[in-house]
Amino acid sequence: MGIILKDGSLFFADDEFMQILAHTHKDKDIQQALNEMASWCYANPSKRKTNRGIKRFINSWLSRQRAPIVDSTRARTLQEDYNDTSWAN
Repeated sequence: MGIILKDGSLFFADDEFMQILAHTHKDKDIQQALNEMASWCYANPSKRKTNRGIKRFINSWLSRQRAPIVDSTRARTLQEDYNDTSWAN
């Protein structure tokens, strides 16, 4: 999916830029973030980016995005703590 720019054209990230993003933002879903950016730019025509500024916009967006929490060990421990009734004996 392309990101619509201020002049109405579409920006598509090339392979080199995608590799740089993947290397820099290893813990993030780059393609999903690009889809969100495309949707945001479509919905906000007055805030669309230029061809010159789109890469900076993408990098800034990814830098502000939080990494997903995948600590399933701690989640399991919390669930076990919740279910623990040993204190009631």
